[in-house]
Amino acid sequence: MKTLEMIRFQSTYACNLRCRYCYLGDRREKPGRDFSYVSEAARSFVGIMEKGDYRVRRLIYFGAETTLLPPDILAEVCNTWHSVVDEHQSLQTNGLLLTDPYLDAFERIVSDDVRLSVSVSIDGPQLLTDMQRGRGVYQRAMANVLRLKERGYSVNLFACVTRQTMTCLPEIEEWARNLEEQGIGVGYQLASAPFNLSDDEQVTFANWLFEHGWQNSVRILAPGACSRAGNDCFVLSVNADGTLSPCDRQSGCGPLLWSDKTMDEIVAMRRGWFANTPISPKCRYCPVKVLCHSGCPAFRTADGRSLDCAFTRAIYSLEAMRQKVPIPHVRRPLWASYQPPRMSEIKK
Repeated sequence: MKTLEMIRFQSTYACNLRCRYCYLGDRREKPGRDFSYVSEAARSFVGIMEKGDYRVRRLIYFGAETTLLPPDILAEVCNTWHSVVDEHQSLQTNGLLLTDPYLDAFERIVSDDVRLSVSVSIDGPQLLTDMQRGRGVYQRAMANVLRLKERGYSVNLFACVTRQTMTCLPEIEEWARNLEEQGIGVGYQLASAPFNLSDDEQVTFANWLFEHGWQNSVRILAPGACSRAGNDCFVLSVNADGTLSPCDRQSGCGPLLWSDKTMDEIVAMRRGWFANTPISPKCRYCPVKVLCHSGCPAFRTADGRSLDCAFTRAIYSLEAMRQKVPIPHVRRPLWASYQPPRMSEIKK
């Protein structure tokens, strides 16, 4: 039996929002689409895994926007993946469609044994979120976050960090503290080009995270969530349209078809995508290179560094000081053992 760390299952390229920082363009979905192909894709890939004697620790559903799938289709997909998932499944969503009727229909079909957590994309306080994601988004999304909590789901928020974010860090701190009191955590991801932070802003944000003890809320130190080569991780992105892409959608590799491949072949392709050498000459003598391996995104600075190079350096440097060890000996947190409740507990 071979176990992968994480699979990200992209069910659709469509979305019901048009965020200012999205580099994918306008993907708003027209009503009436048949999403049955998503169920078929899940069954096909799970079949490939079972034939190759593979399992996965954690599965993440992401889009564009997964909840554009009808609730019965999403429930069927969760049930299909459950047979090869060791720990739990997680839904990455903007949260706008997770109303009581949607959840009622989903819960009628999803298996009692499925463990599902929900990560809702909200970028900060109302003014910032609505500015970046659309007017009225914050209140609608937060209402559904609280609804999910009331129904017993494990919920956290996921914020995209832009230059606009950097102008309101005090407000974000207060917002995040209030959420912590409600048992809701916040994770952070730096925006992609052309909305990325400057080097100075990246260092400022890294220091801000450490100042408040939130350094583990970014993927650099999060166990199993870093997509960099050589970091003892294995994150595979499987698309319902039959293609396979790197775990970082900005990597510029692929996509390749997976339906005619074995799992061993798929794993070998993924390993090859990230067996890259440093692109920037500056990486050669950087003390962080042994940990970050120069990064994998295709979007890079003018001198060839990964866009989040300054942030990565700052995070590892600050963590090394906190642990009182040289940078190459920084110890990452162990894989989290937390398990969200089974659906049987939520349905009570």
